[in-house]
Amino acid sequence: KNLSSNTSKMKLAIAAVILGSAAAFSPSTFGVRQSTTLFNAGGHIGSGGMADTRIVETLQHEDPRKSISAAPSFEEYLKSRDAAAAPAPAPAAAAPAPAAAAPAPAAPAAPSAEGHIGSGGMADTRIVETLQHEDPRKSISAAPSFEEYLKSRGGAPAAAAPAAAAPAAPAAPAAPAAVPSAAAPGSDGFQYGIYDGQKWDHNAKKAVYDQWDPTAPRSTLNFNPFETFGGNSPDASGIYPGENRYKDPIRGDVSYAIMMAEKADIEAMNANPKAGDAPGAPGRKN
Repeated sequence: KNLSSNTSKMKLAIAAVILGSAAAFSPSTFGVRQSTTLFNAGGHIGSGGMADTRIVETLQHEDPRKSISAAPSFEEYLKSRDAAAAPAPAPAAAAPAPAAAAPAPAAPAAPSAEGHIGSGGMADTRIVETLQHEDPRKSISAAPSFEEYLKSRGGAPAAAAPAAAAPAAPAAPAAPAAVPSAAAPGSDGFQYGIYDGQKWDHNAKKAVYDQWDPTAPRSTLNFNPFETFGGNSPDASGIYPGENRYKDPIRGDVSYAIMMAEKADIEAMNANPKAGDAPGAPGRKN
C-alpha cells in the first residue's frame, strides 16, 4: 500500500514538472491589446473569416479631411461624364453700340471659359480669343490669315547682297635700306657679315645676294643667303646652325602676304640664276 501511494505521488510530481516546463515556453498574453477592426466592424465577412475592407462605409467626422462620402453609382458617373462633355451654349451676340459713340472694347472673356470642350471634358486652350488689356504686354491681337502672312513675307523686297570686295594684292616687301659697310675684323681676326647684329629680313638678304659672286671664294661677305644647307638657312654671316660662330639672326615681320611676295621673288631669282651659279662653284656651300 505504501509502495502504491509513493508511486502515485511520483506520477503527480512528474506531471506537475512537465506542465510547468510547457508553461515556461508558451507566449505570454499579458499587456497585449486585442486588435480591433477599423472598418466594417459589423460588415461583410469573407470566406476566409476576414472582414472585407474593400466595402468602405460612409463616415461623417468633425474633421472634413477624415470624412468618407458615399461613392456615386455607375449610372450616376455616366450621367455626370456626359453632362461635362456636352458643349456649352454659345453666348448671345452683343448689341451694336450707337454710331455716335466710339466702340468700347469688349470685356475680355476668360480663355476658353465657354469655348470648345474636348472629348475628355477639358477646355481646348488652343482656341485663344483676342484680348485688349490696359497693359499692352498682356494684350492678345488677332493672328493674320495665311494669305496675309504670305503677303507680308513676300512684300518686302530682299536687300541686295553687297558686292564682293576685290581681293587684296600681296603686300610687296618694303623698300631696301642703304647697304651697310663691312665691319672691321675682331681681335681674333674673324670678320662677321655686313648685317651682323641688324635686322636679317628679305631686303637684307637681297642686298647680300646682289653683292654675291658665285665664282669667288665663299666667305662671311660673299655668300648666297637663300642657299640652304641641311634644310637650314644661314645667318647674316653665312654661317649655318650647328657651326662655330653661328648667331641667331634678328628676323623681320612675318605674314601670309609677305611670305607669298618673298616666295615669288625667290622663284624669279631661281629662274634667272647668276653667271657661274652651279653646284660646286667657289661661292656656294653645296
